[in-house]
Amino acid sequence: MQIHPNVCHPNRMNIGDLIEVTIHDVAASGGVARHEGEVVFVPYSIAGEHIRARVTSLRKNFILAEIVEILTPSPHRVQPPCPYYGPRPTAPGVTMPCGGCQYQHIAYAEQLAIKKRQIIATLQRIGGIAEPPVSDPIPSPAPYGYRNKTTMQVDPRRQFIGFHAVDHRTPLDIERCAILAEPINQALTTYRAAPPPAERPYTLLLRMDTRGMVGSGSQVLEETVAGVTLQVPANGFFQVNSALTGELVAQVRQRVTAAGHRHLLDAYCGVGLFSIALAGQLDAAIGIEFDKHAVVWARKNARRLGHRHMRFFEGPVEAQMRAALELLPRDKTTMLVDPPRAGLSDAVLASVAAAALPHIVYVSCDFGTFARDAKFLLSHGYNLLGVQPVDLFPQTSHCEVVGEFKRAV
Repeated sequence: MQIHPNVCHPNRMNIGDLIEVTIHDVAASGGVARHEGEVVFVPYSIAGEHIRARVTSLRKNFILAEIVEILTPSPHRVQPPCPYYGPRPTAPGVTMPCGGCQYQHIAYAEQLAIKKRQIIATLQRIGGIAEPPVSDPIPSPAPYGYRNKTTMQVDPRRQFIGFHAVDHRTPLDIERCAILAEPINQALTTYRAAPPPAERPYTLLLRMDTRGMVGSGSQVLEETVAGVTLQVPANGFFQVNSALTGELVAQVRQRVTAAGHRHLLDAYCGVGLFSIALAGQLDAAIGIEFDKHAVVWARKNARRLGHRHMRFFEGPVEAQMRAALELLPRDKTTMLVDPPRAGLSDAVLASVAAAALPHIVYVSCDFGTFARDAKFLLSHGYNLLGVQPVDLFPQTSHCEVVGEFKRAV
């Protein structure tokens, strides 16, 4: 039996209806408004704007709408420089906006303010923290042209090299991307002029190192951070905003130094960015990483730089923690975690709680899962000392955060 989407709302509006709303907040899904008691999300809008919008989707708990006319614009509204950006792209033949950016229509200073408000609200709602200690975000030196890596889809049958649209399905042929570093855009232009022959769709990876060299595949690049040069394969994980990676390391170093610990357990260590950058102030460090190729390069980097007091374990964090902690004094060890966007698994959280280390520094690219994990840590004897946002992802709704937790005595 098919259920009509309005069955729970007999007087609900229909798709295509025009409504007027005032935006009172901004979420990842767009500006937030209310209409006749229901929540309405309007992408590409800003708090304070009065908008005429068209209903595009009716969901159980909210409504999606698109901008028809901005009746009262925000003073923070700016003209997006990207022709693929929404709500109505200007690139020839493009009818649906790219899904990569969400905030190009907002002045950068206001983007930072929005992200701080979102982080605070998320920690309150998900983390259960009444007054989250969140500092002002550290801005990116370059709000555009900062991204040192791109992964594009190539379909030679449809002559398509680019990304997917905001619907995650429609292909967008992209000539250049406003948030990519210029050398990558230049490499993309060269590639588009003479792509290699192929019969099947494939993925194109382009990555630039701090020397400005663009590579792809397993080609080895060099990343110099805080005076330390690491070798990284182009297809390996590394922070995408080179101009702010040093600041991210500095934020971690500041907290490890203040704690007075000279031993580090670096979980999700990748190629060893944080532990190797902090090597000079540590007596011992152990990194744990599931990606065996990243572990190979972490070991190579440590060995090349003469850091004999560092070891790297391959495998899941929860499986390797016990062995790692047998080699470190628990009362003098800081644990650093930099997990993927999904945050810490239940098994890892249980291992962290059982280890009862005195100090944890948590680097996160998703403040929603960070808030969830913060709630767990606070319920297991830790206090949240502070949260420092670092805006590695301008023009998007994402933001890196560095959180610090101290175990209550």
